[in-house]
Amino acid sequence: MAGRLRHVATVFAAAGVAIGTLALLGGTAAAAGVPGPSPSSRSVSSTSAVPYGAAPTPHATASWGISKSYPPVPAQVLAVACPSSTVCYAVGRNNNGTGAILSLSSTSVTTWVADTIPSGTNQINAIACPSSTVCYAVGQNNNGTATILSLSSTGTSPPSWVADTLPSGTSEISALACPSTSVCYAGGYDVNSEGIILSLSSTISSPPSWQSDTGIPSSADIVNVITCPSTSVCYAGGYGTSSNGTNTVSIFSLSSTGTSSSPPSWQSDTGIPSTTSQLDAIACLSATACYAGGYDVSSDGIILSLSSPISSPPSWESDTVPSGTSSVDAIACPPSSAVCYAAAGTILSLSPSVSPSLASRSSISPSWQSDTGIPLGTSVDAIACPSTSVCYAGGLNNNGSATILSLSSTGTSSSPPSWSTDTLPPGTKDVGAIACPSSTVCYAASQNSDGSGTILSLSGGSWEVDTGIPSGISVNAIACPSSTVCFAAGYDSSSNAGTILSLSSASSSPPSWQSDTGIPVGTSVSAIACPSSTVCYAAGGSTILSLSSATKWVADTLPSGTSVNAIACPSSTVCFAAGYDSSSNAG
Repeated sequence: MAGRLRHVATVFAAAGVAIGTLALLGGTAAAAGVPGPSPSSRSVSSTSAVPYGAAPTPHATASWGISKSYPPVPAQVLAVACPSSTVCYAVGRNNNGTGAILSLSSTSVTTWVADTIPSGTNQINAIACPSSTVCYAVGQNNNGTATILSLSSTGTSPPSWVADTLPSGTSEISALACPSTSVCYAGGYDVNSEGIILSLSSTISSPPSWQSDTGIPSSADIVNVITCPSTSVCYAGGYGTSSNGTNTVSIFSLSSTGTSSSPPSWQSDTGIPSTTSQLDAIACLSATACYAGGYDVSSDGIILSLSSPISSPPSWESDTVPSGTSSVDAIACPPSSAVCYAAAGTILSLSPSVSPSLASRSSISPSWQSDTGIPLGTSVDAIACPSTSVCYAGGLNNNGSATILSLSSTGTSSSPPSWSTDTLPPGTKDVGAIACPSSTVCYAASQNSDGSGTILSLSGGSWEVDTGIPSGISVNAIACPSSTVCFAAGYDSSSNAGTILSLSSASSSPPSWQSDTGIPVGTSVSAIACPSSTVCYAAGGSTILSLSSATKWVADTLPSGTSVNAIACPSSTVCFAAGYDSSSNAG
């Protein structure tokens, strides 16, 4: 039964910090989000900065150290919850087959600790924290029984968790929603392979206890998703197996929150198409505007929406999604927003023609749209949006030539956003990174037809080739802390060394660049981040470089055996670099 459950891991910044990181131990440097080494995943960021030419802060070689090691090493992170800016938890599974909960240290924002959890926990699937001191985590024990853990101590380091009291026969819990500190629902299945929903029955007892809700039909083999836009409105998705071997999907809605003597009850909603094979996500803009995503019997992605939330039971309908949409694995609806986004191999956005405030929309089928103006066969590898109405996207055309698309329209109530193709210099082969410190200043890392690297800059409605880029250069990443200060990182094949270029003249036409100094021979720089004009870090291989003057870099001290491919600094004194430690064979 457990093999039928599809876990979709969601990656958060906190999880990246937690698992195998380096921490900046000293110095005055910081950095922002950084591109990785692969052209298909590169990105850039820009922040406010001091004026170009300002005297840099005296810089001592920074020292890096391993912020935390975890025996055993967490092998899989399945969920993260951060109820506040200083309290975060990550859950999953260790590489030795035991469950794992990690938490930010109560004494240091650079340290994550392995929390104390009951022995015999096999895996933690989900976590919900309605407050900084109230959290629940769900999963399975080694003996095949389900477990729900509750946070029992937040004043110790590491925090400790206890196993709650569950109804007998509970086999696995994989879904969890807690709209308040005293209201929680968990979904899974029991020893009879029947779907179940448990609700929190007592938070006063120690440990807390849970009860079996009513109304889940025996035809449901598992309840795998739950969302609760309020304490009295919840929706859950599940599926069973029909006589012909196909899945029968159901959506359940909370029909009664229960009383002191009876548990909550659920009802089966109507309108779910018979061709639905599985639902993996449910999200709600409000109590009356909810969306469920998954795939149908043809493995095509689908999205369902509430068509009549005020009826009893509520009714759902199929939304319109672009042809060829892959399975919808996640849906996000930002708070206080009228927009939802669905992850389905690409990103779909909810058409603005649909108002989420409508209580009944039986005559309106919400539509999820693909933007227009993108030529057939285009592969987009990088995007930058300095404002809500100005965006640029770079990549490849189907003929192998480079392309940069610009947002020509943000869309209307009846049409999706549209993009247009910008004019590029002849012979431009690829665009792998774009940085836009303002709406009128953008730089793109590109490649010429002969394989040499180049940098393009925005000039009106077209792009031009900048000067000062040495031959044999390939550019992997660009960071622009201001409109006049930019750095580009890459590799110089002629000297077999990493290279960093800095913008020497932003006012010339075209702009010009210069080669910085201090980069050791053999270094390959794949990521760079600069939160200010005088504070920058560049990473690649076994090296982290820091900016010591306007155009000079120095190699920082790293632990032996460390290989780094990404770097980020949330503040001027806290930095993290992610990579691989060959000495421990772990991230």
